[in-house]
Amino acid sequence: MRFPVVLKTTEKIVETAKLYYLVASNGIFQVRNTPTHRSVTRAERDIPDLLSETPRVDLLFPVLPASLLDGVIAFFNEVYWCHRGEAIVVLFFNPKTQEYRAEVPPQIISGYYDSRGRWYTDYHLDYGRVERPDGFIRFGTIHSHACMPAYSSHVDCEDEKFEDGLHVVFGSFASAELTRSASFVSNGQRFHVNADDVLETWVVSECPVPNAWMEQVECVEEPAWQQGDKSVENERLESTWSDSGKALRVVTAEVAEDDGH
Repeated sequence: MRFPVVLKTTEKIVETAKLYYLVASNGIFQVRNTPTHRSVTRAERDIPDLLSETPRVDLLFPVLPASLLDGVIAFFNEVYWCHRGEAIVVLFFNPKTQEYRAEVPPQIISGYYDSRGRWYTDYHLDYGRVERPDGFIRFGTIHSHACMPAYSSHVDCEDEKFEDGLHVVFGSFASAELTRSASFVSNGQRFHVNADDVLETWVVSECPVPNAWMEQVECVEEPAWQQGDKSVENERLESTWSDSGKALRVVTAEVAEDDGH
């Protein structure tokens, strides 16, 4: 037996059945009309005769081209070796031409100097707004994790929770191989996607970083009271630094998402 499903709007509901389901802005309710009462109760069970559904996302956009990724990774690499910090670019997409564009917003890397005068960062990034190019829609972000592996951290998940679109992370810039991770967010829900499905295959090569991009990056020293005792962490991070300088590396590895978000 099938039961009617009615949408609750400003229009008056014409009841044509003794039992029906009412879809409201705050959930689904079951409405019962009997000789002794009329009740509206929250539907705790599945609606009969309807098929079940699971959250999913179907990606309809083209892969990010290697020409764009080369420049973005070169920028991240430059920021890491100059400032030991993270960086971010905002992605825009033109639905008509199917083109992408990466824009660098103003961003601040917070850090401090240790007793030997060496600069350290907290791997936290604050960034501002960037103008949307004509004909483009905001599509997502690509950011780096400096020497840390690429994954969607708890902070990333919170920052991107209400920003629909593609979010790519590159990490391990002090290692022999970069790591990468990709997610797509829609309506507050995060979907892990295979990076190979959204990133074009490429071999990273040396390419110049526009001065205008680097000028968007500012380093700010934390007040002494915020620094605390980080000597142990400093030594651990220092041990990860490579002697190979600013050589760019081929991306081959992918790290799973953070299960804690």
